Amino acid sequence: MFFADTFGGSPVFDDKFSGDHSGRKKTSCGVWLSQILPDSRFIACDDIIAMGCHDDPAQCGPGDVFVARLTAHGDGHEEVARAIARGVSGIVAERMVPTFGTPLCLIADSGSALTRIAHALAGNPATAMHVIAITGTSGKTTTAWLTAAVLSEAGLRVGILSDLGCLAADSTEPLAADLAQPLVLAAWLGQLAASGCTHAVVEVSSRMLAERALAGIACDTVVVTNLSTAHLDLHSTKKSYHTIKSSILESLGENGCLIAGVDDKHVQRLCQRNGAARPGCAMITAGLSVTADLSASPIERSLYGQTFLLRASGGMVPIAVTTPVASFVRNAMLAAAIGLRYRVPMERIARGIEAAGSVAGRMERLDRGQEFSVFLDQPTSNHALRSTLCSLRKLTQGRL
Repeated sequence: MFFADTFGGSPVFDDKFSGDHSGRKKTSCGVWLSQILPDSRFIACDDIIAMGCHDDPAQCGPGDVFVARLTAHGDGHEEVARAIARGVSGIVAERMVPTFGTPLCLIADSGSALTRIAHALAGNPATAMHVIAITGTSGKTTTAWLTAAVLSEAGLRVGILSDLGCLAADSTEPLAADLAQPLVLAAWLGQLAASGCTHAVVEVSSRMLAERALAGIACDTVVVTNLSTAHLDLHSTKKSYHTIKSSILESLGENGCLIAGVDDKHVQRLCQRNGAARPGCAMITAGLSVTADLSASPIERSLYGQTFLLRASGGMVPIAVTTPVASFVRNAMLAAAIGLRYRVPMERIARGIEAAGSVAGRMERLDRGQEFSVFLDQPTSNHALRSTLCSLRKLTQGRL
């Protein structure tokens, strides 16, 4: 393998996984909060055992803990009495609240606490797999599904959790899920681990990061596609949005690898900050317009598809796909970088990307014999829409 140790930082490539496989079995005897939340303080008790956890008092029952947290729907600290009335074994909160004798656990960040408890109750399934977290303003979904195709082509058992749905290794139809809910994410990771997945590809939105959905998960690989401006309805300002997106680096494991689309200047700065904070962190870069570890150049491109030449560390391979836009090439390069991270040969990477060809609902070509080209797309930001229209404008002299 000619890619060994060619990228900067600590070793990029992942060898035989030797993590804790307890994630394949859900716990049935509850968890002690002192073990999950070591920085917490207990009131009216020495510890609390949780058989379940919820942030909605209506979902609570005897043996559960209620986690009071601030959400878009309100302040859970005002709902403590309702949870106690349903027989919870304890309350987790960020401040002192009346509990009328019910044990109380005080923690600085109850959102993070909810996620950690949920994953512990599920048996910490993330520890049984290589978790690949993909974020960015646009391109997350396409990169995630191309990554799954590349790793599957290499014979790995891959599960995927994304906006298009969630799919375990042996499943055939994606199922919709609100992954920003910590309990939902933990349950799905548990399903992937139980189905024998060795790799979990997780599309991570800014809402998930704001909800602390990755708290306590040590991601083996973190991918940042780009950083523009989006979802200001949730995050108010561009700076706040970028801060939320950048927080994904907190979830990068000790021996993890950062993969970055460095055509974006904001991602370049993110890489610089990560390099300064973690000098030994492995990193792979991909770009079309700047010097990077992975690059690509077009061979031919039309409304009917494109062929490009993928280059990495002296190796190159042509790839032909039906999606004609440049953003697809950028996403394919990131998927290829992930493949190289897990020692997938270039030829298999190319076959995986070509087998995918396109991603449903993401610049998907619709051909019903019409005389003009039609594409189905679902841009989730102005950045994604602008990129797509600019690429298509270069491919047609007629009306767009």
